[in-house]
Order: sequence, then C-alpha cells, then structure tokens
Amino acid sequence: MHLLSAGRASKVYALSDNRVLRRCSWDLEPEARLMAHLREQGYPVPEVFRIDGADMTMERLHGPTLAENLLTGRVAPRGAAAIMLDLLERLHRLPAPDWLPGETRGLDMNGRTILHLDLHPENIIETPAGPAVIDWTNAAAGDPAVDRAVSWTIIAELDPATLPIDPAPSATPSPAPSHRRPSTLPSASATPTPASPRPNAQGPARWRPASPRRSRAGEAGRHVTLRACFVMERK
Repeated sequence: MHLLSAGRASKVYALSDNRVLRRCSWDLEPEARLMAHLREQGYPVPEVFRIDGADMTMERLHGPTLAENLLTGRVAPRGAAAIMLDLLERLHRLPAPDWLPGETRGLDMNGRTILHLDLHPENIIETPAGPAVIDWTNAAAGDPAVDRAVSWTIIAELDPATLPIDPAPSATPSPAPSHRRPSTLPSASATPTPASPRPNAQGPARWRPASPRRSRAGEAGRHVTLRACFVMERK
C-alpha cells in the first residue's frame, strides 16, 4: 500500500484501485457507524468495509475535491456554494440516531439533526456519480444553523495571502498569456485553463491552487466571491 495523503492526526493509504485505509490516532468505530447509517439513508459517503479500532478500510473515491475544481475554475464560486449548501440541506433533513452525541468539545449543539461540523470544499469529492462527503470525525447531533455557521467560518478564515502563489503583479505588468487570469479581481465567471485533477482526493488535503503561477489577486477574488455566494445562495 502507498500513502495518498496525510493530515495532522491521520493518514490515508491506497490498498487497491477501489479501497483505501484510513489510519488515525483515535477509535474510528463511531465515525464508521455514522457513515453506514448515512449510506442507508441515501446520503453520499464512502462505503465502509472494515473497522479495526483506529484503522478503517473504505471505498476509494475517484475525482478532484471541490476545492481543486474551484481553484482551477472548473466550478465557479456560485456553483461551489450551491453544492455545499445542497449537501448541508440534504444532511439536515435526516434525524440523528439516538446514539449520536448531542455535544462536541463540551458544547451543547442544541438539536437532533445530523451535523457534519467540518463541511468545506476539501471534504467534498466530485465523483462521476456526484459529490460525496468525507471526514466525519466532528459529526454530532444539533441545530442545522451551527453546521452552516461552521462551514462559513472555515471559508472566511482562509487567507488567500497564505497560498503558495505569486505575489500580486507590479503596477506595470507585462502582457499575461491568455491562459492566466487578469491581475485584478475577477468576476465569478472567470475560468482559467483547468489543470489535471488528482486521481484520488480522498483524505486530508491542502486547499491550494494546482498551479503556482496564479496571481494572488485572482485567487483572492475567487475566495471572496465564494464567501459571498455561500450567503446569497442560502437566502
């Protein structure tokens, strides 16, 4: 098996073309139980094949993350916001099972609807069958408004200046190639040339552009537009 991705406390290994092993530093049984419950309700999550403490063998999802499609221009900010909100709304129609905790980190979530509590573009994989949601570590039962607030906060806290891209161009830039974005903030319809997606984006990922040659202003524009669209699509 070979390593596909690694986060602060978990790693994902490829076992075959259709299975991965997620290895964490905590017991994954509660997460696997919830994922199985969600699949029974028709919600798009990977199938879990085996659970052994901190090891979970599950379906390998093929396709780019929503974050990658957003940053490469395959999905416009308004479209990305619509996908996120649709997944949240579909999830929030499902009543929480009795065994799902109603608090997290000592806070009462004040409700009995299933909450993801970490749904953002990196945790959505756009498979040929449609968007699927991964990483259910933080899930709890609670008020849907909390879930939407958490997603918006994650988007709002992303600082485009920390992305590994070129600094903003100088006041007198040379003409840019046609495949690059303008040096000013683009509209939501800006569509740069797409880059090849990763064959498998399952597991912790970094929200960063596929090409290091993007202008910082362009990435900032798409990020700010996503935040605005997330609010507008909800209204």
